[in-house]
Amino acid sequence: GVRQLSHSASIDESGAVHVTIANLSDTDGADVALYFDQCALQLQEGCLLAGDAHAQHLAAPQAVRPEAFDRVEAQAAPEGTSAKFSLPRCSVARLSFA
Repeated sequence: GVRQLSHSASIDESGAVHVTIANLSDTDGADVALYFDQCALQLQEGCLLAGDAHAQHLAAPQAVRPEAFDRVEAQAAPEGTSAKFSLPRCSVARLSFA
């Protein structure tokens, strides 16, 4: 079957870490925990795209639009940075840390 979460991460030329996580379930939310080993990073920006999987998005494209995502609990320390949050069903979050 299809996994509930899909994710990717990258580091840009300035050293910022960008993480994108998609919750593919159309019925269940997901609790997510991230850990960045050996670095103290601060959350710079969070963005969430979410909507009803059964809605007619082509007929009403404004029904799904990005919004600020500030429901992230992040703790930075020299030995590592942790972040925890919940993703609603049918959603994609983009987080940037530096």
